[in-house]
Amino acid sequence: MRIADILFFISLGIAPVGIILRINDNAGGSTLFAFGLLGIFIYFIASIIKSFKKKNVDKIDLLLKSLIVVITPIILSKYLYYNFGDYLGLIIIPFFLISTFINLIFKLRGSIKITLTSILICLLIVPLFDIDFNNDPRNFVPRKWYDRYNVDKAHVIELSYYFKFKETESLSNKAFEAKDQKDYFKSIHLFKQAISIEPDNPTLRFGMSESYAYVNELELAKIELDTAIIIDNKNDYFYNNRGLLYYKLSENGNAILDFKKAIELDSTQYLYYCNIALVFNDASEYDEACRMIDKAEELGANIDEYKLLKKIRNKHR
Repeated sequence: MRIADILFFISLGIAPVGIILRINDNAGGSTLFAFGLLGIFIYFIASIIKSFKKKNVDKIDLLLKSLIVVITPIILSKYLYYNFGDYLGLIIIPFFLISTFINLIFKLRGSIKITLTSILICLLIVPLFDIDFNNDPRNFVPRKWYDRYNVDKAHVIELSYYFKFKETESLSNKAFEAKDQKDYFKSIHLFKQAISIEPDNPTLRFGMSESYAYVNELELAKIELDTAIIIDNKNDYFYNNRGLLYYKLSENGNAILDFKKAIELDSTQYLYYCNIALVFNDASEYDEACRMIDKAEELGANIDEYKLLKKIRNKHR
């Protein structure tokens, strides 16, 4: 067996080993996975170059090899949370799946190496379809494209502001009930009615902001919180939620300022430290992110329930 073949099978083997290590949060899993895909990528690049030196090029064989070469960096980007494979992946991933399926069923062409590699990549594609597996690789269609807010675990917040009129309170109760039932457009409609009666009630502004956020109107959600903070600039919840909106809008500087203000107003809320840790991580301030995660844990946060925070700390500690 040639050295190139030996290196290929080693690469093919260490890629799934890297995934297994990564699932168990073991150090080096992502690195091993990346080296495995890199080895596969280099092998098929060399194989394509070699194919062109032949007089009669097998077009189907060349197509399959080319698809493997193109899809390998896309898969790597999805698993390592990079953006460069998103748009290309929308075209290549379904085309690869269809081509592989046809080739496996009808056995048109392809060596054992192409077959084994295609099967491995197909298995790696499965978690991209919004399946909670393997530390959540980036989905086939990135969630932020259709859900910019993307907050799965909401924390119930009780506000103690009084209503001037019973009609407003009734509308507010109905609006929050609609929001809890995920009927966000109905909720927005009811909040608008209530705000037209009591425009200076922070509860209504806060509720309207949440409803806007859940329908991906993040800019409008932020405006509602801007108004709530003008009315009451001592409410830490408002700064935390606006910081989260800034974070989702990729305005990390403003997000950090708001989370720091929330912590200044109430330093006992571990959620604020969790949130600011995410922003520090995005800003490549990894030591500060880890420090905030440690502080959140001191205050009672179960970091095992926050997969991304756990991953950040394991990676940079």
